[in-house]
Amino acid sequence: MTDPNGLYYMRARYYHPGLKRFLNRDILPGDVTEGQTFNRFAYVNGDPVGFIDPLGLAGLGTGQCKKGTDKPDDDIIEVNPKDVNFAQVSINRSFDTPNGKTPITKVVKQGPDQVKNFPPISVVNVKGQLVARDGNSRLYVAQKTKAEKIKVRIEKDIESFKDLTKRLRNNGLPNEGTKKPPTPR
Repeated sequence: MTDPNGLYYMRARYYHPGLKRFLNRDILPGDVTEGQTFNRFAYVNGDPVGFIDPLGLAGLGTGQCKKGTDKPDDDIIEVNPKDVNFAQVSINRSFDTPNGKTPITKVVKQGPDQVKNFPPISVVNVKGQLVARDGNSRLYVAQKTKAEKIKVRIEKDIESFKDLTKRLRNNGLPNEGTKKPPTPR
C-alpha cells in the first residue's frame, strides 16, 4: 500500500485493491477498434490474464512488452566518441580482450583501428547528451586513440535509466555524466 487509505498509487491514478478498480479515469482516451478501452476505469482492457499494464495507463499484450535483454541491431549507430560522456570517474586499468586482460595503456598504444571491432557500448540519451551506461573503458580507449567512430546501442528501457542514474550518483556525477575521462585504477 502506498496510501494511508489502502490505495495503490500507480503514477497516473489510484487503484483500490478491494474494489479491484481504479478510482479515477485513465488519462488515455478509448479506441473505437477496442470497445473495452472506453471503460476508463478498467484494468488492462478488462483482461488481466492476457494483458499487463506496468504504468497503469494502457493494457499491453505480452508480445508488445520487450524484455531488457532483447537488443535489436537497429538501435546500434556509430557516433564520434567525443560526443559521448562518461558515467564513471574511474575504470579498471586492465582491459578485457579476447586474449585475456591487458593493461589499458597498452591497448591505447595499439591505435584507433581496434575500436571498429569493439562491441557496441550501451548509452542513454539524457536531454540530448549521450552518456555511457556500460562500456566506459571502451569509450576511454576510443577517445584516447582519437578514433573517429564508436558503435553505441541507445538504451530505452527503464532498467537502463535506473542503472545509469545509480552509477552516476555513486560516482558523484550529474545526470549528463562528464566529459572528463575516468582515471584507470
